[in-house]
Amino acid sequence: MKTRILLIGLIIFFVNVISVNAQVIKNGSCPGGWNSSGKYCVPGNNAKAIVPKNGSCPGGWNSSGNYCVAGSSAKAIVPKNGSCPGGWNSSG
Repeated sequence: MKTRILLIGLIIFFVNVISVNAQVIKNGSCPGGWNSSGKYCVPGNNAKAIVPKNGSCPGGWNSSGNYCVAGSSAKAIVPKNGSCPGGWNSSG
């Protein structure tokens, strides 16, 4: 059980670190907290995690232009390629 909780915590941490600290290719206007820099959106100091929107945003994520922005109850998300692994669900 402790291993599973640790694994989930690490996944959430790394998804948020990757999403917030990485620049994202700009597609329209950058969401709030993100700044335009050439062809990219780059995070500001308190930027929330974003991912490019492909259909509707998953639960806990809010739509902002062409992006999904992490809300306060956002869970970790990864792009779907095939079926979801055990414990993960398809959304969006």
